[in-house]
Amino acid sequence: MNMPSQGFRKWQQPGTGWVAGLSSDGVLVWDTSQGNRVSVINPEEAPIAVLFRDSETLITVSATGNVIDWPWKGKDIGFVRGASQRVTANIIQYALHNSSSNRCCVVMNGCDGKKGAHCIFGEISFNNDASELKEIGQVPADLTAQQSAVGDGFFAYIKDRTLYGLTFDNSKMPRQSSYTNKARFAGRTTEEHHFFDISSCGNSIAVSTGYGRVFIWQNVMPKFELGAPTESVHWHSTSPMVALGLSGVLYSLGKEGTLLKYSSARNKPSFHRTDGLPQHLHISPDGALLALLKEDNSVSLINTAAFAQQAVCEGFYHQKNMAAGLKWFADFSYSSTIASSYAPGMLQWVNAFTGITEQTCDATLENLEIRSQDSCATYCSINDVFLAGYAAATLESRVNWTSPLKRIRIWERRSNLHLIETFSVDEATIAIAGCSKPLTQEDQIFVAATADSKITVYHSSRDGSGKTVWVEDLARRASWQQTQFLGCSSILPGGYWVSLHSTSPTSNIGCAVIWDLSEMRPIEAIPLHSSPQYVEWATESIFIVGLKEKVFAFDRNTLKVVWLVEESLPMCASLDACFVMDGRNVLRIEPSTCRILESLVFPKEIESVVLRQKPDTVSPATCLIAKARDGSLFRSMQRKSFVRAEGEPKKQAKTPFAALSATGDDGEDLGLGYRPASEAKLVKPLKLFDAPAHLLPPVWQMAPHVHH
Repeated sequence: MNMPSQGFRKWQQPGTGWVAGLSSDGVLVWDTSQGNRVSVINPEEAPIAVLFRDSETLITVSATGNVIDWPWKGKDIGFVRGASQRVTANIIQYALHNSSSNRCCVVMNGCDGKKGAHCIFGEISFNNDASELKEIGQVPADLTAQQSAVGDGFFAYIKDRTLYGLTFDNSKMPRQSSYTNKARFAGRTTEEHHFFDISSCGNSIAVSTGYGRVFIWQNVMPKFELGAPTESVHWHSTSPMVALGLSGVLYSLGKEGTLLKYSSARNKPSFHRTDGLPQHLHISPDGALLALLKEDNSVSLINTAAFAQQAVCEGFYHQKNMAAGLKWFADFSYSSTIASSYAPGMLQWVNAFTGITEQTCDATLENLEIRSQDSCATYCSINDVFLAGYAAATLESRVNWTSPLKRIRIWERRSNLHLIETFSVDEATIAIAGCSKPLTQEDQIFVAATADSKITVYHSSRDGSGKTVWVEDLARRASWQQTQFLGCSSILPGGYWVSLHSTSPTSNIGCAVIWDLSEMRPIEAIPLHSSPQYVEWATESIFIVGLKEKVFAFDRNTLKVVWLVEESLPMCASLDACFVMDGRNVLRIEPSTCRILESLVFPKEIESVVLRQKPDTVSPATCLIAKARDGSLFRSMQRKSFVRAEGEPKKQAKTPFAALSATGDDGEDLGLGYRPASEAKLVKPLKLFDAPAHLLPPVWQMAPHVHH
């Protein structure tokens, strides 16, 4: 999602500054030196634009034409509401900031309030006593903010293959001009020939195309005749975002993740590698800073002089659709942290007890290859990861690039991840697993599986110098009847592993296959009545399989059903604990008998949990991290171990979860052997990323600013 506008506010004090972000929930303001949040503004009407009128006044503009002043009242108070004025009765579609005149240009509906074939382009001037809107001309109704830019005395916009311009000099009649790119290249689509992004600064305009070329017009005023471009450059493969700085310096950000700095005074550009997929690019009017909004909803501030990252605005390490995008899991090396994959190629470790980010790692950052005519840089998204104590393994796929590529990387576990080996794998590879609690060197393996059930094992060994190396075990390759692979468990010590498959390409019936990976042979295939959803070890002899209608527990030694739940419920099982989720209720169960040990009630419906433990001999603690369906995260603390209630159950429930949703305090009344504790008061929202990022809506606009 591209933002209408983006920018900064510099303080008068040297070395400090502000940046304001506009979200659907209000306005957030940070300082540009460290990225710390300094203020939060919540107008009554949702703003569509935010900008700084002077060194200490922020202004918001709503869709209904309401302009509100927010003066700065110091660090302890922040911005407070000041005067407000409605400048138009028309609905404003979007707003852009004219930094040279400190005015706000808007595109709004006509006088009838409806969005017809054209919209009205106007300019809001901010006076000391009041704000005033002047209507200038008409523009297409389907125009967006990404297609528009404001320069010194002109408004420019792109539509398909044409660049249009409209002047708004107060002393003259508006003049219009246009330029159409008629060039066509074989092998490129019509959309690739369309203009993609536009930026202007002073008397210059820059426009990018879908196939990567950028056209630049310089000194367009005062005649304002859009003839042939002054120059053009082609350093990106597809649809770069552009920002023009002072003296005609061009900054462009390609989908391949490369930020480029170019000026006509230099023959070759400078390159900077960003650490996330780009979403929008904007430059401050003084040319000192760039703002990069990325797909992970984080905002990076780039110092243009050093051409390096200066700060990252805090609280934005999260997916915009967290419930669908965030992958999180336990790290078997650290009992008190949870790890998450929050952006393409990025891993983050968070202390489950404090909620503080302890470590981040860009696991897939590539080196940039600079050639004579283009740049080649790729990102690889982490599809699956297993963080074992002996090593970490990531399954990665290339994104935003034409040629497909998948690979498995093995990483050494030190203070951070250090790459040991890279393996190119089949494009159909979809899963990787390891051993959570290895006992011997033979247990230190990883297994990968493809969508058509081909299985490969990777193991470690020592070379002649004693260094640990990882190799693909060619002798331990297998496949399961060329059926569809549906999931797998972690690996038990001794090489025991369970995989899930469909019985045929057209059947909804599946099976669970128990493997002995030490000999690479299937021990037994257990037929299932429907398609399996998940499988995991609960103990060293019991594994749990979830189907669409039921949940089974099997004994590895006898291959018999230990218990059965005649209801489809999500379950999180591990060798440490087993949890069942039923709406807002999370129940810890005994894996061998399926008795409920503990019951927790959360504010929202839970879809997954991770249990973490604090290794403290004086005051040991257990922490349960729960993720709700809407992406919210909660934490429940338990200072003491679970204690069995006295007495035996009065009756045996017909199914293990007959009283699943019960929230009473006495387990005996429910036919249970354990008394659930009242833990609701201990359930608290978890600040996972050093800030309540999971509660923040995505930022979609950054405030323009004026340099003083």
